[in-house]
Amino acid sequence: KLMEMPSPVLETLRYASCLGAKLNELLLSRLVYNREALQPAIQYAAKHRLLVPTPTSHNDWSFAHDAIQEAFIRTIPEAEREWWHYRIGRRLWERFDMEELDENIFVVAGQLILAAKCIKDQKERVAVAKLCLRAGERAVRLSSFHSARTFLLKGVELLGKQCWTDEYSLSLDLHIAAAEVAF
Repeated sequence: KLMEMPSPVLETLRYASCLGAKLNELLLSRLVYNREALQPAIQYAAKHRLLVPTPTSHNDWSFAHDAIQEAFIRTIPEAEREWWHYRIGRRLWERFDMEELDENIFVVAGQLILAAKCIKDQKERVAVAKLCLRAGERAVRLSSFHSARTFLLKGVELLGKQCWTDEYSLSLDLHIAAAEVAF
């Protein structure tokens, strides 16, 4: 039934489902190819009770139920899901200015670590590891130590086995930060 929806609605809700239970129109506007179709797609989803507005902001929405979000994720073939996360993370990273990136660092880094297997180029792995360090440091400032540890350890993992010879300084920063968070 979901696959019979208008294409812009399906695309928008697929992206939204990859982002999580709650979504923001700013994030979605950076992801969808047809920005003019975004508002009608959200209104269609709201009309059919797939999305509900959040009481705190007129630009934030959430799926009416977790099962709806999960159903939209399932419309993406399992073999392609990591690539969806990769495309989402890369597209947001490329389209955000520095201030927007700092505000959405957890979303961007989170999407990219979900797609770590898709990142083959070592320079890109290093860049994502640096992003994970930034996300980990921000999470520490917010006293979200579990999230910080996840980002920092994923950054270490992205650097690979040669981290101490190829990226000594970054590796040291990630390991020290991860140890401090664990403590």
